[in-house]
Amino acid sequence: MTIETRYRLIKCQEPECKNTFRWNGYGIKPKRCMTCENLRHFEKQKQYAQNAIQKKKAAWEENGKSRKPARTQKKHKRTLWENKPTHSLIHHVQYNIVNPYIRARDNTIFKGECISCSDEKLMEAGHRFAVGDYPGIRFLISNIHGQGTNCNQFLNGNIEEFDKGIKKRFGGKYLEILHQTAELYQHGHIKLMRSEIIEIGRTYKYLHENKLWVFSPTKFNYYLKIINGNI
Repeated sequence: MTIETRYRLIKCQEPECKNTFRWNGYGIKPKRCMTCENLRHFEKQKQYAQNAIQKKKAAWEENGKSRKPARTQKKHKRTLWENKPTHSLIHHVQYNIVNPYIRARDNTIFKGECISCSDEKLMEAGHRFAVGDYPGIRFLISNIHGQGTNCNQFLNGNIEEFDKGIKKRFGGKYLEILHQTAELYQHGHIKLMRSEIIEIGRTYKYLHENKLWVFSPTKFNYYLKIINGNI
């Protein structure tokens, strides 16, 4: 049997289709062309999906729900800085509250000049007595002044010029009291409690928000007592 005699032309039985197609003569004789067969299959799947959706909606309505609630992801509750663990609390108060205040204060009052030199732009909050050696006075307002990055990081604070800058701005008595306070810490007379750290943080935050630029520990303690209700 040749290819021409084996294949037969059949007319599609769908009313709206006038196509003819080839049939090889084996198996059940098809009633529709491939295009109409695929379209019929698609319509069946579509109807099946619509029926399934209708059944689900009916079930939700019976349970008093118009739609299935979306699955929501639990939001992570942000911890207030006052409730952080002590180590994280110290870090937050230093870098997020105290240092920004010092930079804003000295940029406003001293036009952004480094306390150790007049050549560098103020970028850091420098400690005259380093935090690692004197952690008890790390928040002491007379111990922190605006510095340039070079003096603060690459010249280890540029201590000699730091002292000269403090004396030039605030006088010899101011510098003398700062040194005496550092000596008291060395003898173990200064130790910050958690409650004190929180009060200090609140005070710096208030001063910054209200643009109150303070340099004296006495004046700072005055605001601290008012803000924290100690008066």
